[in-house]
Amino acid sequence: MAESNENSTLRKENDAPSTRLTETETLLYRYGFWDKEMRPHRQSLIGVLFVPLFLTTLLMWVCLSIYWGSLVPSSSSKPLTVTVTNLDVGGKFGAGVVDAIQIASQAKGNTIKWLFDSNIESVNDSRGLIVEEKTWGLVLSMSPL
Repeated sequence: MAESNENSTLRKENDAPSTRLTETETLLYRYGFWDKEMRPHRQSLIGVLFVPLFLTTLLMWVCLSIYWGSLVPSSSSKPLTVTVTNLDVGGKFGAGVVDAIQIASQAKGNTIKWLFDSNIESVNDSRGLIVEEKTWGLVLSMSPL
């Protein structure tokens, strides 16, 4: 009877799956992700995985912002304000530019609000309008000479 108990014990030990790692498995799990030997592999992972992930995310947000912007009703957004000034006093060039903008501003569907300001006398006077956000853009018509 003792002999059968020993045989059954040996059989159970032999039938149980081995918990020992083979040599291949030992080499496979030798290093952790943050070990210095894995540094080149981590760097290649950044180039292969994270760069495309970043670019895809960036493209997604660009496309979504354009899409969401297209959903805004045009009546709810106010037109951009652009100031026009003629610094070419007495010249034909400055007067021609201002006249052309005045004609274009009368067109329907214009999304730009044109302000014609004759109080600006130099380029330095005009910088404050942009810096203080009183206007979105500035057209200074000066002599090309």
